[in-house]
Amino acid sequence: MEVIKALSTNHMQAGLVDLSVYQGAQLCSILKHRQQSEKWVYLLANQLRFKRQGGHKIALPRPDAETTFIWLEKLIVGGQAGTIFVENLVLDEVRRKRLLQLCKQMDVILVNLNRQNAENNTLVYGPW
Repeated sequence: MEVIKALSTNHMQAGLVDLSVYQGAQLCSILKHRQQSEKWVYLLANQLRFKRQGGHKIALPRPDAETTFIWLEKLIVGGQAGTIFVENLVLDEVRRKRLLQLCKQMDVILVNLNRQNAENNTLVYGPW
């Protein structure tokens, strides 16, 4: 099971962010900034957990994709969430825009945590 350090920028913009679990500095930065507010930090994941418990943090098992979207809408609209981390979040364009709009309205950062190591990704450029 991988670990997310629950420590973590001066000013973070609300919205949707895609990060790798291997980008520890950015994750810590988000957590540190958001923990200064009294809002909750959520983690919806099956293979990840917070390194340190306590404070305003809640870890929940990530349900199927449809239920995850419904939960995210409710968590964001509820007004108590500051940051929501979701393991391997897959969204179509309509749902992505909906969550982005809600995050901006409610001042929430939604972080899609993927478990791919960015250094091992192969990106092919071509003339097509």
